[in-house]
Amino acid sequence: MGSWGVGLYQNDTASDLRDLFPDIARLPIPLGEVEQRLLSAVEASEDAFDPDSIDARLVIADLFHRYGLDAPDALDLARTLIRDGHDLAAKRDLGMSERDLVKRETAMAAVLETWSAPHPKPKILKRMTGPEPFLFEPGDVWEYPTMAGAAFPVFQLRFTAAELKARFQPDGWASFLVADRWYEDEFFARYLVALAMPEPDAPQTVQSVAGAPLMQLVRPKYYNDENDRLAYEMRREDLVFRVLVDKGPRALSAWKAKRIGSLDIATDTLSALADAQAEENRYRFGHGVGSMEHMLAAGSFVNRSTLVSDADQPRVEPSPDRRIADFLR
Repeated sequence: MGSWGVGLYQNDTASDLRDLFPDIARLPIPLGEVEQRLLSAVEASEDAFDPDSIDARLVIADLFHRYGLDAPDALDLARTLIRDGHDLAAKRDLGMSERDLVKRETAMAAVLETWSAPHPKPKILKRMTGPEPFLFEPGDVWEYPTMAGAAFPVFQLRFTAAELKARFQPDGWASFLVADRWYEDEFFARYLVALAMPEPDAPQTVQSVAGAPLMQLVRPKYYNDENDRLAYEMRREDLVFRVLVDKGPRALSAWKAKRIGSLDIATDTLSALADAQAEENRYRFGHGVGSMEHMLAAGSFVNRSTLVSDADQPRVEPSPDRRIADFLR
């Protein structure tokens, strides 16, 4: 169960569910299946009265309510878990103090009151009508303008939109190749993508991309030394990842990306390279899939660190030993 407090969202399971809910709840599936997917994701017991699964049931019911989704079965079960004392009994079995049990009872009474009417300002959640449309096809080659080898940084928190527009001054071009595309969990579009680093002084052609080196990220890898002080060493990573495109077509527009043709890519070879570095790359999250928005902005000025010198800032460079031609049939 992890750590927990007296509030509905003061436990690890609740935190995980709150993060998972928007993606899973927007799937074009019945809400009962949404609930089952969420329970499975946090490894909750199928037994609704299992002490370790009660928090999950209560949080899922509350999230349905917060998002204005009509899930009466989930809410009815959650009300039963609170009103019939199952929640308090579970907290007592898990070691909650009598003082905190009183606070928990008060908190859950407030939750029941909230559930007695539709949420006055439900969160907006646009549910999908079907699988995400694919943005790319296998073999696609796209070009995009870069600054120091990095695309326009779609995801960043350090600058306003006006500051970012003023600071991003393209000085070259790069390309990405799409080796494969598929659906994860039947609905979410995913891609196997490699970045190429042709000569940056002119827009690319398919032929120039085919002869170009693979792009690598050079960045500091931090660790604690023998004196428990922060230290780092420089690492090189091939920019070949399984990715999603979080912003969809808006990202392509922000990057000013343009399809320039296609190549016959040896998918198995690139896939093996992605597998080999999966544990090392900085873009990895659930299911080993990263963000293409972060991938294309590798080495961007928005990623500068105050912990290292100017010479050791993250940057992109051409691979010294791998070229795109190595991955073509």
